[in-house]
Amino acid sequence: MCKVITITNQKGGTGKTTTSLFLAYGLAERGKHVLVIDLDQQADTTFSLSHGKDYSTSGKTSYELLTKQATAQECTVQINLLIDLIPASSQLAALDIVLIKNDLYRADLLKEELAPIKSNYDFILIDTPPALSVVVTNALTVSDRVLIPVQADLFSIKGLADLSKTLQKVPNPNLDVIGILITRFNPRTIYSKAVTTELNKAAGAMNTRVFHTRIKEAVAIKEALHQFKSLDEYDKRSNAAKNVNQFIDEFLEVNDNDNKEK
Repeated sequence: MCKVITITNQKGGTGKTTTSLFLAYGLAERGKHVLVIDLDQQADTTFSLSHGKDYSTSGKTSYELLTKQATAQECTVQINLLIDLIPASSQLAALDIVLIKNDLYRADLLKEELAPIKSNYDFILIDTPPALSVVVTNALTVSDRVLIPVQADLFSIKGLADLSKTLQKVPNPNLDVIGILITRFNPRTIYSKAVTTELNKAAGAMNTRVFHTRIKEAVAIKEALHQFKSLDEYDKRSNAAKNVNQFIDEFLEVNDNDNKEK
């Protein structure tokens, strides 16, 4: 059964796009059929997965999907045998205004549009912008679970509290937070360890977990994405690849355990 996962955090710079990319690659490398939906107007996920292609002139992006100008199938681009993409465009910046103007300002637009294709995939990953907007509400409404990337800093703790309030307002009673992923982690600093303790407390208040695996700061991650490659393609033996693969395995284990509990 397909699981829809939104990768989100209202705070910017937490590694949402990077997380979306290495999660998509990692799941595909384990034989999972994955659809990535880019809802961020910056379209960084689209740029990376498509090797720099711009889809804004094609009229077949997540903007057209949410404004009902194209179907999900029409917007879907095949990246490889196991990864598909619904690309983003800069037009998403004006989405709220356009939806209000056309009487389409609803939280269930994406849910309606994905229904015909959802069964084609094992996972649908949704990359979101760092803001509370109708596009994020649509992502959360269609999702089964939320993955929250954070940095080990004080502002991330505050951001979690804000996000928790947002999640409570989403019209989706079945939405669960699968976990909090600490990114750009530096294990050598006392500060990072102290903040991690506070993040665990925050996770408890949200009835979720902090993943045991922390994504350590690594140049290899940036270099791999710059070359439009997964970490395994770039350097499978690197510490960064081992670190990310450890998280993918933990993610799948948690996902399977949560499925059994339900």
